[in-house]
Amino acid sequence: MFVVSNEMYADFEKFTINNFVDNCVKEFAVEHPERFAEAGEMKVREFIDLAVQKALDYNMLAEREVKGLITLMTNLGCDFDIDPMFPWARFHRFPDKGKKEKMPESFVRLQEVLGHFNSFQKQTSTVNNAGQSGAAKNTQNLDFRQVVEATNDQDILKILQQIHPSRYAHVPQQALAGQILYTAEENARELGLDPQVGKVLIACLMFLCGFSVIKDPLCVKPASMLDNDISYGMMKEQELSRHINSIIFK
Repeated sequence: MFVVSNEMYADFEKFTINNFVDNCVKEFAVEHPERFAEAGEMKVREFIDLAVQKALDYNMLAEREVKGLITLMTNLGCDFDIDPMFPWARFHRFPDKGKKEKMPESFVRLQEVLGHFNSFQKQTSTVNNAGQSGAAKNTQNLDFRQVVEATNDQDILKILQQIHPSRYAHVPQQALAGQILYTAEENARELGLDPQVGKVLIACLMFLCGFSVIKDPLCVKPASMLDNDISYGMMKEQELSRHINSIIFK
């Protein structure tokens, strides 16, 4: 009797996943040729590998779920796990194998997140360059000096409230003070930014878009912008500030 060992099964599983990743990389090259050319095949493969691993971690095993996750990460251009507004990322689905699921809960939640993101993009888009709405306009009007003068967490929270008051009212304070500010501080340290100014800027980005662009495995910006060894005049921080505006207004 032929018995499939754990090692053989693991090899087969790895082969299947690698084939899937190969196909996704090819699809990415066709659907996003400019981004593919800019990032390079190796970075795109790294990105797809990361998305597939997330899908496995979340127990999202259907192909449409994995591709949905890749689409979402591609559209957001980032690793959005740290988003405190969408805790679904920590939701593990354990389906009853005896039942056939027409629409898995994790896939529904995936669509909800993408819907929220698209809604926010539409809300903050420009119309004939004549004017901006809501949070985008408030972000554009945010004076960099105000960012520099934010010396503590309460100052940062006031800025978040200023740029998007309705969202501020609905996001739990624990998520604001804990997850957003904590992660922003960690990211600022990783990038070698001024600890406080970098923390403010990244907190604004996370609060507005629900993600940190720093985690984007395809990220050419702002990482390339921040590679320059500029330690004077807050040049790195000002460059990141401009990049945040470019994201909001893209």
